[in-house]
Amino acid sequence: KAEKTVNNDSISKVVLEVIKKEPKVKDAVITEANVLYVSVLSDGTNRDGYASYFCETLREYKSTIEVVKIVEFGTMDSKNKDNAYGVLLGESRCK
Repeated sequence: KAEKTVNNDSISKVVLEVIKKEPKVKDAVITEANVLYVSVLSDGTNRDGYASYFCETLREYKSTIEVVKIVEFGTMDSKNKDNAYGVLLGESRCK
């Protein structure tokens, strides 16, 4: 079990590095609940497709993350936020 955790941690670290290199991405974090939050500037479009794109990246790296949520950068303190990470712009289940 410990080996699997270390492996998942190193995969998560690599995945975060890859995702943060995307031009639109301002920040990314993986939560304890195995959710990847990616923050981007909002251009008014739905980001479900972008979240699906990150699911593909996660699959390539054999990550165990099951959900990707795209949130608007800089909205963690917004009264309109959908979760602790900000206003939700799109999401995808990676199955």
